[in-house]
Amino acid sequence: MASIVFPVSSHAQLTSALASTETNIEIVVGQSFSVTSAVAISGAGKTITMTSGTGGPYTLLRGATGVLFTLTGAGSTVTLTNILIDGNKATTAYATNAGGSLFYVNAAAPSVPNLVVSSGAAIQNNKSTTGNAAGVLVAAGGWLRLQNGGAVRYNDGGSNGGVYLNGTAAVSCRMDIYGGSLDHNTGTSVGGAYVLRSQLYMTSGAIAYNNGVNGGGAYVNANATFTLDGGYVEYNTTIGSGAVHGGGIDLS
Repeated sequence: MASIVFPVSSHAQLTSALASTETNIEIVVGQSFSVTSAVAISGAGKTITMTSGTGGPYTLLRGATGVLFTLTGAGSTVTLTNILIDGNKATTAYATNAGGSLFYVNAAAPSVPNLVVSSGAAIQNNKSTTGNAAGVLVAAGGWLRLQNGGAVRYNDGGSNGGVYLNGTAAVSCRMDIYGGSLDHNTGTSVGGAYVLRSQLYMTSGAIAYNNGVNGGGAYVNANATFTLDGGYVEYNTTIGSGAVHGGGIDLS
């Protein structure tokens, strides 16, 4: 089934396109613009691609505090290609605390990846001392994939910098790194990824240059798993004082 294409050049056009009842849509961003309020992406069984048009990659820049994008809807997939979701931490209003993650994945049905960050796309430059992750927070049942050069990078969290996989005893989360990267994130707990009652799979790509206290690259909880079949875990460091934890991966 062919996708329905929505050209988008403003916040209002973006929210209108995402509110469509069509189940297979492609959002083509024609210029950089600010996202000036929280954006909800909802509806079950949707396939949504967000990409840049000619001249991209373009940037969707934080223009409001709090979680910027919330993804719900069982069995839905949002794929980002050739587009930047930017937390705007260079701007004074968001330099200290933007108040939430750039993406919150709360789809609660791990039949398909819910958020795919692919070629030319990045979730980046967010600073948040509020919440569990500055980059992407994945609730129980959610599934995040970084592939083909897609990245979560340069995020600075009051708890965790890049990604927080918040599984429960009953329902886990999943994250795949298939040629993507988790890099240059910093957290007062974990720099790259905090893996709680969840699964992290890596076949290629990199977890690199992250800084945290309880694991620079990743902290893998006792009820979680990390399967490493390829790629690089390198140049991650721990910061602060007290107990020594793994710079690359902390398996606790």
